Amino acid sequence: MNTKKRKLNREHNVRIISDVTTYTTFPASKALSMETISRYFYMPITQAAMDLDVGLTLLKRRCRELGFRRWPHRKLMSLLALISNVKERQKMQGGEKAGIFKNAVEILEDERRRIEENPDLEFSDKTKRLRQACFKATHKMKKKNSLKSEMSIPSCSSSGSVLSEEESDEEVKYLLCGFTSEFSGL
Repeated sequence: MNTKKRKLNREHNVRIISDVTTYTTFPASKALSMETISRYFYMPITQAAMDLDVGLTLLKRRCRELGFRRWPHRKLMSLLALISNVKERQKMQGGEKAGIFKNAVEILEDERRRIEENPDLEFSDKTKRLRQACFKATHKMKKKNSLKSEMSIPSCSSSGSVLSEEESDEEVKYLLCGFTSEFSGL
């Protein structure tokens, strides 16, 4: 039986095991600081690992060492979509209640910055409810538009009632008012 001994070449951080050469990851993991990793939060973790030129497992291990369990890409993208949605609704409203929308955007931007600093933070309950209301309003608008297009085709019959745009926006406005008044003391 021919067994080769394991050697560790400390000069090059190379471990030789049989005929396979692998690089140890200890110096690379220490080079991954929170500032370095946080620049890549807005991309999927696999893409971030490729751009950082490290393995996915090493990146995940380093993230756990830094104190966060999950990669915040989806959370941050959801928050950016919510900010965009609130800004879009602000444009649709015009001058009416512009201050409420502006305050909501500022609060959401502040929450985005806090999540960038500490990715394990959860959304506040108000943010979760606002996000849900925006999703619901968007879904109702899409449903309304699809019902309109079905009604224009004579062979199709539409079932269900046509939902008013004002009805779905009222819930968002109500949540925005509560959202900004709760955080106005910050």
